[in-house]
Amino acid sequence: RQLRASGSKVRANCFSPGLITSTGLFRNQNPIFVNIFGFAATNVLRVATSISQGGDNLISMIFDGDLGETGGLFVANDPGKPSSPFSPKEPSKEAKNMDLASALWDLSEKCVELKSKVK
Repeated sequence: RQLRASGSKVRANCFSPGLITSTGLFRNQNPIFVNIFGFAATNVLRVATSISQGGDNLISMIFDGDLGETGGLFVANDPGKPSSPFSPKEPSKEAKNMDLASALWDLSEKCVELKSKVK
């Protein structure tokens, strides 16, 4: 939104690769919990996806010409349904909050020690 408001031709989108339990993100958790959660999410509940499928989602987003022209989208599978279509979804109310977006933009500028011309 900040880029578009400034007149920039750069477009940015966000995506979720899905719940991938085998990436090591849970490495600081109890190993018993990690193994049980990974097994249950993948094999019992079938809400988790593979690293490969998460990567395929990113690749499909990259090569979708319509997404590159639009910008400002959140693209994902339906929550808990890794085999559902990977498509734009309605963002959360927090994602649509302009005050939070502005604060995140400012914090990001501070973190990378840059001041953009976008406002």
